[in-house]
Amino acid sequence: MKPQPFDPNEFPTLVKYDSQKIEDAIQKLMKDRSMTRQQAMVNLEQDLSELE
Repeated sequence: MKPQPFDPNEFPTLVKYDSQKIEDAIQKLMKDRSMTRQQAMVNLEQDLSELE
């Protein structure tokens, strides 16, 4: 699956990372935690911004 571009206004942290790795992480969250794509992206944005 080709990675989708992320909105830098909504996801300023995600756009800094390799989009394929982010896409893989989103797919994993959706599968493991039954999240929607939007929930997974928000979750990942929060996690990554806390790490910085």
